[in-house]
Amino acid sequence: MVFAPTIGGGIFYFRDERKNMSERLAILKKITDKINREARKDNPESELIAFVAAGNENLLDFGLIPTGNIAVDEALGGGFPRGTIAQLIGNEGTGKTCLAMDIIAHNQKIAKEKGDIFIAVYLHLEARAFPFLPAINADVDFESFYIINALSSGEKSFDTLMKYLWNWEKRTALNCVDMIVIDSVTAAEPEAELKSAEESLANATVGRHAAMMSKLLRILSGSGALGKSLLLLINQYRTDITSKGDPRVATGGKAMGYYPKISITISKPADGRLYRGPKSNQDYYGHTVKGMIDKNNTQVGKPYAKFEYPVIYGQGVDLVNPTIDLAIKKGIIDQTSPGRFDLNYNGEIQKIHGRDSLEAIVRGDTELFAAIQTTIVECLNETTETNAPSSISDSTEESEITSAIDSTEEGNESFRSEDRAETYR
Repeated sequence: MVFAPTIGGGIFYFRDERKNMSERLAILKKITDKINREARKDNPESELIAFVAAGNENLLDFGLIPTGNIAVDEALGGGFPRGTIAQLIGNEGTGKTCLAMDIIAHNQKIAKEKGDIFIAVYLHLEARAFPFLPAINADVDFESFYIINALSSGEKSFDTLMKYLWNWEKRTALNCVDMIVIDSVTAAEPEAELKSAEESLANATVGRHAAMMSKLLRILSGSGALGKSLLLLINQYRTDITSKGDPRVATGGKAMGYYPKISITISKPADGRLYRGPKSNQDYYGHTVKGMIDKNNTQVGKPYAKFEYPVIYGQGVDLVNPTIDLAIKKGIIDQTSPGRFDLNYNGEIQKIHGRDSLEAIVRGDTELFAAIQTTIVECLNETTETNAPSSISDSTEESEITSAIDSTEEGNESFRSEDRAETYR
């Protein structure tokens, strides 16, 4: 019996019918087994629908998709987790498409080295002409790169995309595609907007674009259609003239702030141009990209991490300086004093004077550059494993679980006795 005081000062009694831990676990196990049996009647090969986390870590962790950009990977904690929606947002000309192509090309290269294949689907909505230059500069393998050009409406384009992801008959994810890029959310044209434009462009269709994007993301998130694929949304800013704070607003409505687990803002600062010689010549060959992880609701990385890297026009991202910065930060390159560095490579310590000299050495030696990047990636992987949530291992002895249950029951009984004594007082 448990005694509890009422508002008026009296005491009412009720019978404690709470089950102990072992009984509750047994009941939940029966329910879980029944759910999975019913779910596998139509598709015996489908993964578990309901399961205990311990012993099923492979169903929880789909792995990471690294970007290949060492600065971005360090901010993300190793890369983008599979099975998630991510958003890349920024102003025009900041290198959003360039970064997406680099991610695809890098993972295609890694998969090829392992004897595997990395398949990407690119939904191109901005124009019929596909931007081949970023893909060629990134060295994208077009044999495993599928392009969907914009159809007559955004809904039809998204319907086509869903055929690559979802089996409507079995209601299961196909898991054939590793990464999907939508470029861009802003250019998706709702059918209702096209119909209203047939009469006059003056006809307003408020909220149709936001409703279309919200429905797409809701289906992808709620149905599990993504499976182990990564969906990367490329978005743009527009100006909200009614806003009293920051006038920048992302297209696609408020859903774009909720469904993506990761949101990255990249910008091109006004003073970030890279010049050849003095600035007075106005001969610039690239610009610096600055970014911040505005949102990160995954188990890896952390929000509000910042990164920076240069983009060279006609070539792509230059990773030499970001790699040197991270190597110094991680202690791979020892900075003994401002402008003085100790580089330990092949068992020999090389003393270098000046940042420009260090950059020239790393840029001129491809094997050294690759070795530094490999060491940084290993450091990032160790950090990711440390940040991952722990779970009960398969080797846990049954006696340990039983003793834990018994100690918990004893603690509950002791707690109830203390409650009764306190009530009597």
